[in-house]
Amino acid sequence: MKKLAISLCLFLLSAPSPALSEWVNVSASSFFGPDTAQQTACKNAETKAKRRALQKLTGERLVADDLMVCSEVAQKSDCKLNRLTWSLVDGEIRSLKNRQTSVQDMGNDVQKCTVTLQADIATNLGFNDPDFDLGVELNQTMFRTGEDLVLKMAPSQPMYVQVFQWLPYETDQPVVRIFPNDFDTDSHFKNKDTIPRHMHLNSYAMSLAPPPKITGKQRHWDEYLMVVATRSPIRLRDHYSLPELRSKLLELPRKDSRLIKKGYTILGGSL
Repeated sequence: MKKLAISLCLFLLSAPSPALSEWVNVSASSFFGPDTAQQTACKNAETKAKRRALQKLTGERLVADDLMVCSEVAQKSDCKLNRLTWSLVDGEIRSLKNRQTSVQDMGNDVQKCTVTLQADIATNLGFNDPDFDLGVELNQTMFRTGEDLVLKMAPSQPMYVQVFQWLPYETDQPVVRIFPNDFDTDSHFKNKDTIPRHMHLNSYAMSLAPPPKITGKQRHWDEYLMVVATRSPIRLRDHYSLPELRSKLLELPRKDSRLIKKGYTILGGSL
């Protein structure tokens, strides 16, 4: 069986859709102790504020499996920032203004950094079609190096699916398409199935491997997926930067698409 080493995410439209742009006032906070740098905590607070601004336009919320990704990762501050950054992928921060930062001593060696700002948020127009939906479930949320990733797919109606992976610990933090691929070229799903598809489970596997930048000292790390489902087939590139991905997502009409974000943890050593 062929092994497809993967270490994720997204896509391109043939006909761009206009984006909604709006200024939003938001604030967010991040608590930190003596082991976390103030700069890191304030960066987390700013990313939370950006996410909150996007939520005001889309109404989207982080789901439980998004929040659990960092529970077993040793570098929790990096992981939380990665998770928040990834949660912003379906919108674009075009501009920021009136940014203010304040740090408050909460006692017991705990401080709170609060960031207030105005953000010009761009997101795609329209509303999701509730009849066009896709359930996605990972075979695990915690993997060891070399274990295989399998996605369980449950479409509400026929759709075309592409899967991307974001690798936050590689130098350029690439977003890479992992499905369809050379072993599994059909992106059309009519009924429940898996990725790899059932007919290909004995032909290849998506085996999780550590990024080159991961050292032996970093026993756990986080990675992220985005599943892009569309009514019609679209041609997507194999590789994006995160800013490129954000721009492409704005071209996707909501009524004709679904974006499903998933995160998982890889354990590099024994527990």
